[in-house]
Amino acid sequence: MAAYWAVLQKPVTQHMIKIAATACKAEKPPCPQIAAAKFPSQTPPLTAADKQKNKAALRKETPKTKTTVNPTSASARWKQIEKGFQRQKNELLNESDSNRRSKLIARMSHHVRFDTLSTIEWAMSLTDPEERIQALEALNRNALIGIGARILPDETGYPLIHEMTLLGAMETSEIARVGDYILGMEDSDGQWTSFQNMPMKEIIQYLRGEAGTKVHLLMGSGTSQNKYEITTQRSMIVMQPPD
Repeated sequence: MAAYWAVLQKPVTQHMIKIAATACKAEKPPCPQIAAAKFPSQTPPLTAADKQKNKAALRKETPKTKTTVNPTSASARWKQIEKGFQRQKNELLNESDSNRRSKLIARMSHHVRFDTLSTIEWAMSLTDPEERIQALEALNRNALIGIGARILPDETGYPLIHEMTLLGAMETSEIARVGDYILGMEDSDGQWTSFQNMPMKEIIQYLRGEAGTKVHLLMGSGTSQNKYEITTQRSMIVMQPPD
């Protein structure tokens, strides 16, 4: 590991990768009475009493459906990713052409976004020094860089810190806390940009950047009224497989 950081010269944080399982709902069967009814081509408008009666019938006779979880859960998805990475490892072992090996190493480096530590371990295990450096440089390019905090939208309009990555930039500051708000950010010219009501995608773009670069944030705690400033450093986010 020391050899890796000597090449990259960039700090690393630790983050749990979480891939949410999607859910789907089965379509509700129509009310038997309505499905079996035969209406004339020109139906007179329904009265208020008729509308209430139809609603009551639907609530009473439409069976409730259970939500079924998509088989592609976080665990299943992870197994697919890990299986593919292992297949690439075996392919690399059996490949002798230098050009094809180089392309394969470049593809395998993307695994750093799913399991950072095991990908670093694989790169360090390469016996050819040039391939090892190539792999480590590719890991550095493909790794996620940020402040080490998972943010979610909040009713205040500001992004709320939902989770901090272990040993991440925000956590190691020992100032910010889960439940605090990121109110805005100061740019290199000293101008402040408010994050209130800004789309989450744009906020993430502000917080992302090159590893080692500093970011000056205006924070808020409680109901975002207690304000404080914090300067932290962007770093590589260590992704890990789900529990």
